[in-house]
Amino acid sequence: MAESIMSSPLEHARLPTAREGMLFLIAYVAVRALHFFLYKPLTSPLRNLQHPPGGKGWLGHFSELIDLYSQEKIDGWANKYGKAFMVRGPFWVHHRLWTIDPRALAHIMGNPNDYRKSEMLRRAARRYLSSGLIDAEGERHKVQRKVVQRLFSRNSMKLFGKVTQEKTDQLAGIMSDLCSDPEMICPYAEQPGSEKDNGVREVDIYGMTSRWTYDLIGQVTIDHKFDSLGDWDGEGGKVYRGYERMQQMVPGTGGIRGELGLFWPWIDKVMPTENSRRVAAGMGPLEELSKKAIRDRRKEIAEGTMDKLADRDLLSILRERTATQVEVGNPLTSSARQHVRRDSAGAKDVGRRDHRSARDIHVCRIGDYFVSEGGAVARSRGQTVDRYSGTISWALHALACRPQMQSELRTECQAYGESLPFEQLDQLPYLDAVVMEVLRVYPSLPSTVSGIASRFDTAYTPQIREAQKDDIIPLAEPVQDRNGKTVSSIRIRKGQVIYVPIEQLQVATCVWGPDARDFNPGRWLDTGASHVTPDSAESAPTSSKRPPGVPDGPGVWPNIMTFIDGPRRCVGYKLALMQIKMILYALIRDFEFAPVPEKKIYKWNLFSTRPYVAGELLSKGTGLPLLVRPYKGDV
Repeated sequence: MAESIMSSPLEHARLPTAREGMLFLIAYVAVRALHFFLYKPLTSPLRNLQHPPGGKGWLGHFSELIDLYSQEKIDGWANKYGKAFMVRGPFWVHHRLWTIDPRALAHIMGNPNDYRKSEMLRRAARRYLSSGLIDAEGERHKVQRKVVQRLFSRNSMKLFGKVTQEKTDQLAGIMSDLCSDPEMICPYAEQPGSEKDNGVREVDIYGMTSRWTYDLIGQVTIDHKFDSLGDWDGEGGKVYRGYERMQQMVPGTGGIRGELGLFWPWIDKVMPTENSRRVAAGMGPLEELSKKAIRDRRKEIAEGTMDKLADRDLLSILRERTATQVEVGNPLTSSARQHVRRDSAGAKDVGRRDHRSARDIHVCRIGDYFVSEGGAVARSRGQTVDRYSGTISWALHALACRPQMQSELRTECQAYGESLPFEQLDQLPYLDAVVMEVLRVYPSLPSTVSGIASRFDTAYTPQIREAQKDDIIPLAEPVQDRNGKTVSSIRIRKGQVIYVPIEQLQVATCVWGPDARDFNPGRWLDTGASHVTPDSAESAPTSSKRPPGVPDGPGVWPNIMTFIDGPRRCVGYKLALMQIKMILYALIRDFEFAPVPEKKIYKWNLFSTRPYVAGELLSKGTGLPLLVRPYKGDV
């Protein structure tokens, strides 16, 4: 009797039978399914909002929302339901908020810690861009941005302007050679011309400007001259081709297999897809170049030659900018502090123990963290290349299809001489208007998705953020719910998705009027306000011009969110504007552009909007061919 009382309960324990295990698994799946398909939609705070018809398929409304050619349909939704309404996500039960309401957008974009990118998109970004400002969140992003934004001072812009002008002159020279020599062949002009063409050549503008941007950013960031534009068979040209190949639509770029690689990155190592192989082959050389640049800076510090080489590129400028932060003891993230803790050993290796050398080593360590952690300089170049070259290509395409606008811009540019200092580029009103209209109609980021990413979102949406808490989103314009009740704010639950459709905002008829989808630079003329970008790196326009009748709204300029808004606004948007204007000024001044007959241009999105010729996306990849000839005056 005593032994029975003192026996351990474990003596009677046993493993469940197969039948019991199966019943438990079925019960667990049933509970999860009920929670997913019943509880969440029935308790969703968005359930009473109006919503468009359909969305009952396994993708919900997602296929319509990511369609770059569904603007008219979605614009009709906005006109019918207001600037905020509910849409359905995958499996039709995910309630999501779609909004172009200015106050709602300001709230979402102004609180990045409450609306973060999801881990799914961050993994997708790291696949192509590695670790840097793009995937950083919270304190890490704040510290990185504080340093990086100082790189775009007025003096730095002068340096970058000089480099941009040199590269632009090279591009214009090559384009002139292509027109004068019909036998000249290159990757962006693969078909030879003929004497009867009278100097007209078909040139892939997107391919050419991609190389221009690629070379330019390589020189500006790490002082490396790829020269893939001019020496396309050289080492830089080979590196660029590796980058170009990884941008093509191949197995593993999207779809279920691509998403599985984001969930479990080890799958790509065990069973690599064509996409993962191309990414590894394209990014490997770039990461090595970034690491070599850091090693070179360390060597220059050790040899005491760093000061003589300062301000030649972003990496050198970073050394100066971060020095102050280290000396005043500004807080760093834990990762940055780990770099700094290793500095004492580095100081012994260098052998220069004065304060200046110790500071340089601190800066170089932090430079490692900010600039080349995992090759971030090299990889972030990828998105910048695509965004710059895409904007330039769409601008030239729009002007090629509108000869009168092209002629008007050429007349303005020719009145100012061969080149202009970057400070004077904003003084050309029609050039400024053309660039503003390109940024509006052809945004490089077509949409932002805030909230938990679906497993099917990441290959197509440039940003995805996750709500970190239950919140109330205020509205500037109240909307009616399905019960006829007027609501001026919307409750959102942690984890629910918010679509921030950048392109829809910028072509919405309820914002821009009935001609919203028309390319019309004239809307930006004679608006009675200056549009010159600010000198201070930390400031942004506060009363920028906007066309008559267009309300105030979010963005660097009202209702222009190409460069996003809030604390995550594109840190280099002034540099982007300068470079876009410089190349358009040079090319429109000296060349004429026309569309290629029977070649229709479409667009698709992989982190940024890219052009391609109808029927050639899978076979040739992206491209935007135009007919080019030197301008010879009115004949």
